[in-house]
Amino acid sequence: MTVQPPEVGFLTPLPRAVFLDLKMPRVDGWEVLRRIRASRRTARLPVVVVSESEEPDTAKVVRYG
Repeated sequence: MTVQPPEVGFLTPLPRAVFLDLKMPRVDGWEVLRRIRASRRTARLPVVVVSESEEPDTAKVVRYG
């Protein structure tokens, strides 16, 4: 019987909350938020969304939780 190592992120402790800038250079904040919500491990992680935009898309933020 071979014991498989746990997935890399499994043992990494989660932060208490994430501060997320929507305007990031490579992957935008919306994609990061989508990925956070898509993972069972991080789906309930509190996310504080930060934006320089004068009128952020608050409906979209609420939709992603």
